[in-house]
Amino acid sequence: RATIEIMRNMGLVELKEGHHETARQHLVDALQRAESARLPELVGKGHLALGELHAATLFDASGPEEASSDAAACFRQAIAVFSALGVEAECARALRRLGEYHVERGELDEGRQTLLRAAEIFERLNMPGSKGLRNFLRELR
Repeated sequence: RATIEIMRNMGLVELKEGHHETARQHLVDALQRAESARLPELVGKGHLALGELHAATLFDASGPEEASSDAAACFRQAIAVFSALGVEAECARALRRLGEYHVERGELDEGRQTLLRAAEIFERLNMPGSKGLRNFLRELR
């Protein structure tokens, strides 16, 4: 478990540093290990991290449509895993990120709907960031 978390975190650090290929290698390896070890929460976190990678590399050589499809699919997979596990806080975070991603792509209606779902969970669980999320939603109107 610890090794998987470390690999995923290394991938996220590499992503922040702009080393996309190294990040991808760490993130894919962490996800594969989580799947092999049958650790579903880490599988969800792995999909979320890969979504971040694809979102960050949207305009790389692979082409924006492929990256867009991959990012949204990864975010949705993370949401599905967290929902199935009943891990609402992680599900809300993944919904927020998917909603933000839609807004970044100019898909305002989809982003608004997804962010609204996230905001409802954030508020119900009294999670930090719920006010900021509601303010962001107001600005989208």
